Amino acid sequence: MKNSKFLAIIIVLIILIGCFGLFYGLTRPSKEEVDAARSKVIVVPADILSDSIINQLDNFKQNGTLPINIGAQEKGRDNPFASF
Repeated sequence: MKNSKFLAIIIVLIILIGCFGLFYGLTRPSKEEVDAARSKVIVVPADILSDSIINQLDNFKQNGTLPINIGAQEKGRDNPFASF
């Protein structure tokens, strides 16, 4: 009885691994599909930013300084998992 359960579990695991391997093999793109997708990438020209867009970006108000410096008093606990 014990051996038959063990054998059934092994057979089910083999079937599941086989189904997973088949699914993985069928869903993986082929080399031709990858190369075709790579060739379809469109490169945006750098001159797309016209002077008017650059002026609009320069006119935005900066609401803070970068980088943001956080002092020791503003930080949380060193170890959030430690008891209080």
